[in-house]
Parts: sequence; structure tokens; C-alpha cells
Amino acid sequence: MSSSISSALAPLQCREIGAYGDEAGLHAAEVALVGHMKLASGQWQRLDRSIAGQWLLASRAADNAADLERKKQALQRAGVEPLRAQSIKGESEPSWIVQRFDNETAALAAQNQLRAKGLRQVRLVAMRLPAQQTWLRLPALRQDQLRLSHPAWPGGLRPCAAETAPVAAAAASAAASTAP
Repeated sequence: MSSSISSALAPLQCREIGAYGDEAGLHAAEVALVGHMKLASGQWQRLDRSIAGQWLLASRAADNAADLERKKQALQRAGVEPLRAQSIKGESEPSWIVQRFDNETAALAAQNQLRAKGLRQVRLVAMRLPAQQTWLRLPALRQDQLRLSHPAWPGGLRPCAAETAPVAAAAASAAASTAP
């Protein structure tokens, strides 16, 4: 069996390209899909995905052994343990991470609760702000298209996320039913 025949008989595969945070990068990728991969418009979909933010409640590390013991006892009385040291971008000394949150409102509420228990040194740190990303999903690529790459496709062609499997199966089924 020739490679072109075996390639034509291979199941179609779903791939994604991204993530894009701006329209210019997204447009360049779509132009490359048409020019480099020879896909017609409509053979891919734009998928918007929200990336959750991340906030920490943190306490600065102690300056000396006595300060360390005092801070540990205050945190333990408030029901906060175990602590984990972590470097925070822009700070020279590591901090103790008290809690992590993917929601700023919940982080602020927890900070207020800890402050009500006498923990004034606990501060809110925004590690990552929420963001919106766009990915391009190509649900029905042939085997020979899977190796293609282009500078406008960061990370290349990645397998579709697990939640997209039904889309790939449906696209493969539709393509098979239109084959001669």
C-alpha cells in the first residue's frame, strides 16, 4: 500500500494551536493555516478559554529566631498550618504561603477572617491575574498535515484537549461520509 493511500485511510486527528492573547497573532496563525497548510476557511474554530487568576495570602519570613517562633505561634493559634516558604516575584526574601485562591473575592474574605484573628501581617499577593486566551482547533487533520509547523503557531500542533474528543470524532465521521 502506498504512503498516500495509507495516509488517506488513517483516521483524521484533532489538533489545537495557541494560545493567543491578541488579534494580530491570531490573524497571523489563520493566514498560515490557509497559506502553509492549505486549509479553507471554516476548517478550524476559534476557542476562547478563560485562565483563572491566582492569589496568595502570604506572610513575610521572620528576621530572627524569636520573631520566627512568635509568628509560628500566632499562625498556629489562628489554625494556619502547615506553612510553605516560597519566593515571590519582586521580593528579595521568601514568604510563607498561608493559602492559595483562584478567586480574589475569596482571598480577600479569608484575609479579613485572619486579620480578625489578630494576623495583621498576612497580605494578599496577586500571582497571576485572570486572562482570556484564544486557541485554534483543527478537528480533522490528515496524517501528512500533523508534521507541519509554522512560526505563527506557538508550540506547534498539539493534540486537542480531552473535552474536545467528541468534536474530533464527529469531524472524522463527517469527513469519512463525504469521501468517494
